[in-house]
This record gives sequence, C-alpha cells and structure tokens, in this order.
Amino acid sequence: MENLIGIIDDELEVRDLLNTLITETFDVNTQLFDNLDEFLENGKIHQYSLILSDVHMPSGSGLRLSRELEQLKMNIPVIYISGFVDLIPPKEDIIILRKPINNDELFKHIKSYLKL
Repeated sequence: MENLIGIIDDELEVRDLLNTLITETFDVNTQLFDNLDEFLENGKIHQYSLILSDVHMPSGSGLRLSRELEQLKMNIPVIYISGFVDLIPPKEDIIILRKPINNDELFKHIKSYLKL
C-alpha cells in the first residue's frame, strides 16, 4: 500500500509548499484540505499514513484532530505546524513544528513515521 499524507492548512501557499516539498522528496501521495471539517468529512480517513495539520485555522483548531482520531479509534500520526508553538501546551505524543518550517526537521519526522 502506498503512503498517503493528508495536508490540512487554511493557507493555500503553505499547502502548496508542503505538497511540493513532500512529493519531490518522498515517493508518497498527498491530498490537500483547507480546513479540518473538509478532511474529517472526506470519508477516507482510514487511508492516511500521516497527517500534517495547521493548528490555528478560521474553521477551528487543528488540535481537535487528535480527539477526533481518538474517538474514531484511528492511530494515525499527526504532525502539527503552527506559528504559535509557544501557546500550545506540550504533550508527549504530539509533534508541533514551528512555521516557517525547517525542512530537515519535517523530513526527519516523515521518515520516522512512514519508516522510509
């Protein structure tokens, strides 16, 4: 099965940048979403190997994603990306990367989660 990465960010430029960085570096497929509700309603959540999500979006906090996945009993890793890292309480099982993104750090986590 091929790896599928979901990218959720309300900023088109960030979505496109992440998509380009990831697909030019790894042999994976991506799907892009501009808000959390769109992602949760797509009916294919179980197909994702990894999810990258913004935290602060007009449609609500990306951190809600962890709760939603837990309720659905889906153990899909999530990497959060935010310009407000200092405002998010640290949690052991959550990885939060600061915008602007450090590519090497992002790639390290992707490789680790997808075992590439």
